[in-house]
Amino acid sequence: MQKTISKAELAALLDGRSYRNEISLEECELAHASGLVVVIGSSDDLIILHGAIHDDVDAYDGGRIELTRSGVFRSECHDDDYPVV
Repeated sequence: MQKTISKAELAALLDGRSYRNEISLEECELAHASGLVVVIGSSDDLIILHGAIHDDVDAYDGGRIELTRSGVFRSECHDDDYPVV
């Protein structure tokens, strides 16, 4: 497999995949090497990130994630009415 890939090439490669077969380990490594993040909805309550960021975020009742250069931003505040900075 090649060492890097463009976002358009990766999107075309992953297009049409079915649930639980969204991305292979080799494709995750290729996305990571290319500085790309693949975002996948899993079940009805989880957002999974593969590639340059490897993480998962609870999305029960919907969800919103904010990314930084170091990964997913996580607020220490647990008050839903408090603005995320």
